[in-house]
Amino acid sequence: MLNGYLIGGIIVWLYALSVTNRAHLFAFYYWVGAIGAFLLTTFACHKYFVWFLASLVSRGVGVIGQLTHSFTAYPFPAALDIQTTFGSITLLVDYECSGIIETLAYLS
Repeated sequence: MLNGYLIGGIIVWLYALSVTNRAHLFAFYYWVGAIGAFLLTTFACHKYFVWFLASLVSRGVGVIGQLTHSFTAYPFPAALDIQTTFGSITLLVDYECSGIIETLAYLS
C-alpha cells in the first residue's frame, strides 16, 4: 500500500540515485539502488509476499507430508499439523519461515 512515507521514500531514493549517477560514483549507485529497492519493496509488498510464500512453503512441505503420511499441511492458514502419540502439534509458517527476506534481498 502506498502511503505518504513510502512515496516520500521513493522520491528521496530516486534523487539519491540520480546524484550518485551524476557524480560517477558507481559503487555507491549500486549500493543505494540495491538497499533502496530492498527497503521499498519490503515496505510496499510485505503483506502480500509473506502470505504467498507462506502458502507456497506449506504446500511444498505438504507434498512431503502426503508421501510419508507423517503430517498434514494446511496452505491457507499456513500451518502443519503433526500427530504424535501424546497429541497434536501445530506449526505455523510465519514471516521468518517464508523466506521473504532472502527473496527480496535476491531480487534487489
